[in-house]
Amino acid sequence: MSTSAPSPARRRRRIFAGLSPLVLSPLVAVAALVACDRAPPETPAGSYHGSMVALVEQNARLSRELQGLAADIKKDAPPAEDVATRLEKKVLPELRDLATQVEGISPGSPELAAAHPLIVDAWKDRAAGVEATLNAWRKADPVAAEAALNDRYSAARQEAAYFERINLVLVPEGYVLTPFSTATTAPTAAAD
Repeated sequence: MSTSAPSPARRRRRIFAGLSPLVLSPLVAVAALVACDRAPPETPAGSYHGSMVALVEQNARLSRELQGLAADIKKDAPPAEDVATRLEKKVLPELRDLATQVEGISPGSPELAAAHPLIVDAWKDRAAGVEATLNAWRKADPVAAEAALNDRYSAARQEAAYFERINLVLVPEGYVLTPFSTATTAPTAAAD
């Protein structure tokens, strides 16, 4: 007769054999909850990305609104006061609010903080450019309108520089910010 110790699997079977399914089920549920309760640690990149996604989506919507307004002007030549009212009552307040909101974002790391002022300045400059466009539109001043348009082009270049620079920090962490999409994570490398 062998007097060797039972195997670990046999010991586990003996322990759980006496437990009814009614007792075992809550134990499994508690173990699963404890195991799943651990969220991955939040990184500065993840926090920053989470703070910026809604603002980037709002920015994309406002950009489409401005593009639609430009298309309406080119196509229908609506009355100047209608365009001015649309800019003043709808678009400009939202642009200003967006610029204020982005200024309040805390980047969380030196790398993110180095890129963040680009978007703050770009969105402030764009709001100022739209306001200048509105004033030029109301005064029928083509020189001021041209200057305002150049200011908005400059803001657009600065915004593009921001997206390039911020994604150099975010992509290695698994996040992406793009000006016109709602992509939230970096694409993974495709298998060959």
